[in-house]
Amino acid sequence: MTFRPCPPLGSILHGIIVPSEPNEDGGQAGDTEFFSMSAAYEALDGEMKAKLATLSAEHSFEKGFAESLAAPGGRERLKDMLEQNPPVVHPVLRTHPESGRTSLFVNGLFTSHIVGMDKAESDALLAELCASCDHSASYSPSDAASVTHSDGGCF
Repeated sequence: MTFRPCPPLGSILHGIIVPSEPNEDGGQAGDTEFFSMSAAYEALDGEMKAKLATLSAEHSFEKGFAESLAAPGGRERLKDMLEQNPPVVHPVLRTHPESGRTSLFVNGLFTSHIVGMDKAESDALLAELCASCDHSASYSPSDAASVTHSDGGCF
């Protein structure tokens, strides 16, 4: 939900119905992966960290829901959401309010572009940053009472 002016500080997932069959790739159905955006930042070289320190990116509800908006009647159905959620700009880096750790604040779903860059340069940088987000933790719900939390401030 990075398309909001004040994104949520975290997410809580509560399993209501947990599939017992494996998913298509043989993993546990219901698996959820969390990406550590602070670990992704820490893995960057100093030159990239310096470059990102001054950049901002636009986050867009419209980009994230492009498929739904393109469906027949999608624009009409989501008209109010579009009006209530105009694009917002956030720094590319943010600091966790308690730990002080710096993290990337971009994603492939809602981040539309880097402000002040031409499209090709912005697309290339976002692709590189999103590809670097392979520092993940996974959660496999064991039953319908399973609960997990993701720290949206960065973990």
